[in-house]
Amino acid sequence: MRNLTSNKKNSFELKKHVGLIHSVNKLSLLERKIANALLFNAYEALLTIPEHRIHVSDLAKLIGYDSNDHKVLKKSLMSLMSTVMEWNILDSDLKGKDVWVASTMLADARIDGPICTYSYSNRMRELCHHPEFYARLNLKELSAFKSSYGIALYENCVRYKNIPQTPWFDLSLFRKLMGVEQGKYETFRDFNKRVISPAVKEVNTYSSIQVKPEYEKSGRAVSRIKFLIERIAEQANEDIVVDTIDDNSLITKLINQYGFSEVSAKNISNEYGESYLLEKMTIIEASISYKTGKIENLAKYLEKALRENFQPPKSSKNIVKQAVASTNKNKLEQMALEKRKEEYSLYQRKAIIDAYHHLSEKEKKEINKEFEKVIKETAYYRAYVTRGGIQDPLVCDKFVDFIKSNRQDMLNLVLTFSEFCKI
Repeated sequence: MRNLTSNKKNSFELKKHVGLIHSVNKLSLLERKIANALLFNAYEALLTIPEHRIHVSDLAKLIGYDSNDHKVLKKSLMSLMSTVMEWNILDSDLKGKDVWVASTMLADARIDGPICTYSYSNRMRELCHHPEFYARLNLKELSAFKSSYGIALYENCVRYKNIPQTPWFDLSLFRKLMGVEQGKYETFRDFNKRVISPAVKEVNTYSSIQVKPEYEKSGRAVSRIKFLIERIAEQANEDIVVDTIDDNSLITKLINQYGFSEVSAKNISNEYGESYLLEKMTIIEASISYKTGKIENLAKYLEKALRENFQPPKSSKNIVKQAVASTNKNKLEQMALEKRKEEYSLYQRKAIIDAYHHLSEKEKKEINKEFEKVIKETAYYRAYVTRGGIQDPLVCDKFVDFIKSNRQDMLNLVLTFSEFCKI
């Protein structure tokens, strides 16, 4: 539960696995927003805590829902529990093999007073927390969208903003990615009028990227579509009122994880202080009762721990002290390292392609021949043949991976990560 007035750029950033973005589903606008907001709320503890909590009022603010009719929210939660999602229909070769997976978006949900408690299936938890392949979505931008088609297009484009263009999508596949039901808008004229054009307009109006569609025809009919992407300056979106607590705030954890109201969380923080609170929370979270889900009321249990000054077992006192002292430092260091790795990845990609272009024609032909053998039986080969070699963005990514694995001589021309960090 994030406090809705933070101006930090990444406060509303959701890392969403591309396999989940490239999925077959028919979620409505509200359901898409809720699914993203719940994942955003649960992300940090996705693999460590089986159930997650969020205040219904905060959920409503995160998705830009300004009505007090919570029946609509409950109906959407029920839909997320019954909608089966099939994913990895586009990136099936990310790991070098086809993998088909299906799951409901939510395993269960419960609203008890002002608190919504929910959980994910094991398969969904693993997918949503995948550390390598994800797109960064801005929840603040998404809350302003007016249609599910607009959100679907934004999610499928924003991943490629650094390239800056999407791969070519077969039109039948693109219809699935946009969540268009079979038999609806069957002619391209209707599909363009009802889906593509309105979605493009929304993305260009509400997000920090601008997209422009390009089409490829087979005969007289449009068969494939891709989008050129232009990044624009981050917009403040001041009309979107999102007033929640920052990700790393202690108040956030008290509300989200322990079930306190915002007022109670602030009162207890003022009364006991951050250091003492963190110490007792760490003791609780290290206990067997917590890990096995036997503590029914975390808020009351924490209050008791504070009043009675719970102590850790003697053998774990040092662990608790170290955990409390290093938590914030580790988070900041991890965020900085992750950002640096992303910058290095972009540099390395460009440097390898530059090195390739400076080779002699004979050397290029030898490398191309080796690369063709590697991708001959994969989904990338068709794009390689039809789109002019490594010019296609996805083929280029695969080519860079190939060079990194097979051509140490070219890698020697590129800075190592440690060398890059010294710049």
